[in-house]
Amino acid sequence: MTNIDLLLEPLEDPQVKSAQPDAALLRSAFGKNNRIIVGQPVVNRIKPSEFGYSSEQIQLEQSRGFELVSVVTSVSFVPDSGCRFIAADLTLTFSSGKDSTESTVRPIVCELKPREVVRKQTYKELHEMKAKMSAEFAKLLGAQLDERIQSETEGTEIFKDIYGFGLNYHEAGWHFQAGLGFPLTGIVHDALYFVVKKPSRATLLAELKVGAEIAVESAIDRWATIAFGLARKSNALGHSFDLSSELTESDGQRPQNC
Repeated sequence: MTNIDLLLEPLEDPQVKSAQPDAALLRSAFGKNNRIIVGQPVVNRIKPSEFGYSSEQIQLEQSRGFELVSVVTSVSFVPDSGCRFIAADLTLTFSSGKDSTESTVRPIVCELKPREVVRKQTYKELHEMKAKMSAEFAKLLGAQLDERIQSETEGTEIFKDIYGFGLNYHEAGWHFQAGLGFPLTGIVHDALYFVVKKPSRATLLAELKVGAEIAVESAIDRWATIAFGLARKSNALGHSFDLSSELTESDGQRPQNC
């Protein structure tokens, strides 16, 4: 599976910014080569038992003039020096070819895998407060007039590092969120699956979109978060794929990068 190397640049033009402290930072961000590497989507016909579909369900869709296919891709994040990915979105917009008599029927995303990647993290916090008491009450308790009271709370926080969106719609994808112990660096996910229902005789097209929020360092301990999108000079801007030309029988295995 080949990869698509996407270059990102700030979405805001620094020339029209007012003279704010981060103006120089935004200008310097144009020199940063933050990249998102996406595996070129690979499409396969779905076989019985894949993604929970029975042979009866697949045959029923075929009798209605539709077929079920899986589309798989991968994503990696490569931040430049002095940059950190805070969050990112990867979206595929599916459509049918104009040469098809059924092109007015849009393909629909029936399933996303994973739907979400959830991480649990336990925490323990120590709280302290200072209580003032009257002299009589303090004498009664044998305490100081100013008493420090400590309490401890424990719990579990749930973080969604990845979550899907666009189910039962023609445009779908995933949101990636950086977190403690989950930096958006390197291969973040190597198998992102769409299950798509499309008209049987229609070609399947997909358009790739990416966007990100990236923290950029301009001085020691000074960061600013900037919205990034596909670089205008990138050949992948508005990149579309004719997935039907690559349609093969699924072997039920994950594709390997090469």
